[in-house]
Amino acid sequence: FVGELLAAFSPGETVEFYDLSQFDTGVIWRGSLDLRNTAYPAESAAIVDGYGYIALGEGGLSQIDLQAQSSQTPVDADPIYALLLLNNTLFAAGNKLTVWDVTIPEFPVALSTLPLTASARALDVASDGSLYISMENGVTLAAWNGSTLTELGHLTTSPIDHATQIGTRAFLALHRGGLQVVDVANPGQPNALFTYVSSSGQFVQSLLAIDESTLLVSWDAGIDVLSIEGAEEPPHLLEILPTVGREAKGVSLSPDGSLAVLALGAEGVQIFDLSDPQHPIPVGFVDTPGEAYSTAIQESRLAVADGLCGLEVLNISDMAAITKDGHWRGGYLTSIVAAPSAFYAGGGAHLFGLQFDAALPFSSPVISQNPFPLNGATEVPLDIVLDWGPTPDPCSPVAYEVYLGAIQEPPFVGQVNDRPALDVGQLAPSRTYYWHVDTLDDQGARTIGPEWSFTTVSGFFPNGLPPAPPVFIDRIRQNPVIPLGMVVTLLVAAGIGAMTLRMRRIAGEEPSIPGWYSTEPDEEDSPQE
Repeated sequence: FVGELLAAFSPGETVEFYDLSQFDTGVIWRGSLDLRNTAYPAESAAIVDGYGYIALGEGGLSQIDLQAQSSQTPVDADPIYALLLLNNTLFAAGNKLTVWDVTIPEFPVALSTLPLTASARALDVASDGSLYISMENGVTLAAWNGSTLTELGHLTTSPIDHATQIGTRAFLALHRGGLQVVDVANPGQPNALFTYVSSSGQFVQSLLAIDESTLLVSWDAGIDVLSIEGAEEPPHLLEILPTVGREAKGVSLSPDGSLAVLALGAEGVQIFDLSDPQHPIPVGFVDTPGEAYSTAIQESRLAVADGLCGLEVLNISDMAAITKDGHWRGGYLTSIVAAPSAFYAGGGAHLFGLQFDAALPFSSPVISQNPFPLNGATEVPLDIVLDWGPTPDPCSPVAYEVYLGAIQEPPFVGQVNDRPALDVGQLAPSRTYYWHVDTLDDQGARTIGPEWSFTTVSGFFPNGLPPAPPVFIDRIRQNPVIPLGMVVTLLVAAGIGAMTLRMRRIAGEEPSIPGWYSTEPDEEDSPQE
């Protein structure tokens, strides 16, 4: 509406003006403005006392004298995409919002400017006079007091085509479809509540607030009349609690609302006490074997849809000592709800109804078998690693207690949780060892394994030779300098002796011969004639 006339705008073509003062008898055509010859396609137009203002997008803002049908007169060279006329004030939005005084329409005067974070798509006015600038990156709420523009708030979202406000609710026509409802009780911190879709179409063409309780929404296939009476106070953030996991897959409440349980995927589940709903307190955590997708509480039992590991049932009557009541491995589960006497769980293409009977006994953990070394084996190396079977099920974790010794009832030597094997260190030679492995599951049940035995080798020589017993030879082996020194000493002594003998011969001296040695026979030993 421009004054008393209805302006029907066809972008890039014409603006037709109609008089509705005699609407009961007929609509009177009052003329048109041809926009087809403009250098840029027209985005929006406004008429003031015979003068037209045209938003030409990248071409800026231009003025035309309608009565004289004169050529366009440039007003603003910056891009302008939307116009809004309120009395004698013209608002022009592009990459900024500019206010023009058009009291004298042929001489517009710029009054104020507000920078925008993105290109504008539309300008709308709320019932309280606030301005909504719909942009490529959301919507900005601004106020005009007659001399100054002030930004009141900004909501970052997808591109917005139009916006309006009734009471403390803003209604945004999303460019990609749907109508978003936003709480603007605090304009500085707008809070998006929900998105409304209609059977009348996907895209909102325009919005019109009839009064403080009725909104008309024009869709691409019809018009909705929406009542917004009785709008409740929207939710607001009270507190943020860190969890032990990286991502929450689901949340559930106990029937009485006293507990909340977060399903944390591979990290398990975390339990919160809601005695004070505004300040939840972490009270328990359980790392389930699979990937927790959702949970349900039935009395003192917590059921967990644990992905590939099926269903886990936990007893949470004592948060300081949460125990396992049972499990079900019959299928892949991602969601679960609790009924008075059963659990209903779904996953893949199946829905399972499961009843829990606390009177049924626990299944015993698997018995250890397939030992290595084999039972009764001989000549077993002294550095053996004990191994047994079967390979544990990742959905049914167990612990192994290993007993080993050279007596019939061997002592406990260690526990393993990851794989059925244990390095027991160096054993003694020529001994018979007895051993067995007990299996413990996560429900506290124990299975005592059968007793096995093996005999070690009689001796163990790393170099293939027995050790040299003499200490002197062992010292020589450990310190090669000793034999080297002995050889050198003998060589030196022999050299000195040879040199002495040579010197005596040169001096004419006969070498001294011991008295007990002679090459001639003694007289008394000569044969008698």
